[in-house]
Amino acid sequence: DSLDIVVSAWVMSPEPNPGAELVISFESLKNVYDWHSSKVNYFMDTPGQWTQVVVATHIPHLPSNEDLVKVYLWNAQKKQIYIDDIRIEVRKSHF
Repeated sequence: DSLDIVVSAWVMSPEPNPGAELVISFESLKNVYDWHSSKVNYFMDTPGQWTQVVVATHIPHLPSNEDLVKVYLWNAQKKQIYIDDIRIEVRKSHF
């Protein structure tokens, strides 16, 4: 059975283009081998208003039980942004 992961979060920024990204990464002890993100700017219409951001991907075969799945808001531009109500769903893939 293959699986998908869907991550959603509500974000708000007073900045018109905060540049942040909601990220799902798959990592071994040595490196990041799969990385997906959704840019907050693509979802946000109005600064100062809460907006839901979603990122989804197929879960790759994890080579080791020690591999990690990480979910985070990457704020590379260090602009003011708030995040709330993070939801992580794992579901059977339809493909």
